Amino acid sequence: MKTLVTSLLIGLLSSTALAINFELSQEDVQRAISAGTEMVSPQNGYKIGDYVVHEYIQDVRLGPNDPEVDAVTLSTPFETLRKRAYYAAYQKKTLAETQINDILDSTQNKISFNLYVHSPKSVQEELEQFQKAYLDDQNQEESQRQQSFLDLYSEASLKVDGTTLTASPEIKGPYQDQFSTIEGKPEFRFLGVITYTFDLSGTELEGQTGTLSFQDSEGKTYEETIDFDSYF
Repeated sequence: MKTLVTSLLIGLLSSTALAINFELSQEDVQRAISAGTEMVSPQNGYKIGDYVVHEYIQDVRLGPNDPEVDAVTLSTPFETLRKRAYYAAYQKKTLAETQINDILDSTQNKISFNLYVHSPKSVQEELEQFQKAYLDDQNQEESQRQQSFLDLYSEASLKVDGTTLTASPEIKGPYQDQFSTIEGKPEFRFLGVITYTFDLSGTELEGQTGTLSFQDSEGKTYEETIDFDSYF
């Protein structure tokens, strides 16, 4: 069985480290589209490569002290366009000029950190927990999405250039996948992706490092040092 991170379409790909660029040239745009398109193959998914900030877990066998965060990745305007070009090519389509402009506009001066996470408890335990919470509070609003551990993620912060920025979580999920416990017992867990997007307008990034801080659903704090000159 592939690792969880692989199943979520994260792979390793060597590339040249360059500074983050919020003003992509036409050459940059074409390079991103070509790179995404060329990744499409029957053997591999999207290769995030050097945009992996930290990979915490590389196996589907979970130990009792393993973190619920499997990996953190970074999305820049270039990486976002590359990824969208990959998905378009995977569907045997090409990005229209209007789509490209929309991507560039929506990512202007912004970066996103994506947390690939799994629930600390089994799906059954999660469902029982949130069903009880619902019964205890009948006044809570109905959600169009299955309530899960993902809803316990709160704001993240990014310290850079003498400023602390905050971002609210965007949630994708929950999904389900099968893991193995340390005893080898199969167990289904919820999966999801938490995305934090920071607007860096007016922030000087060249030669800077930043600190990303967030907490998981159980309150454990994570901190990652980000070298902005290592990403394009």
